Amino acid sequence: MSFEGYYQILCKNGHQATEDCYMFESLEWQCSVCGKKAVWRNLVDLTNGSWDDNGDKIDGYIELEIKEQPPECKCPTCGQKHESGPTIYKIPTEQTAKEIAFQKALEQDEDYEEILGIRK
Repeated sequence: MSFEGYYQILCKNGHQATEDCYMFESLEWQCSVCGKKAVWRNLVDLTNGSWDDNGDKIDGYIELEIKEQPPECKCPTCGQKHESGPTIYKIPTEQTAKEIAFQKALEQDEDYEEILGIRK
């Protein structure tokens, strides 16, 4: 079985992107919105799916905190509101990532060090 997954990526300005794990070149990557480099990334492992048999999330996906909602405009044709720009996300710090992993370990009664990759 081969590895399957993707990276969650945030640029310096908090724009989110995803890239296939085999296509992502961290030194060359540029944000498609503003052209800035990546400052944060998280590998999401889909090799064994996103959920285990108990319904627990196992892929490592991190739910990002929104810093600014996307701007909206009202369409003159249909009258509906549409997003007119990107959502801006808070960039997780290393401490934040550790806190997320710790909380996940508590919720799933798992080994915190194993989730962080310290012990396998």
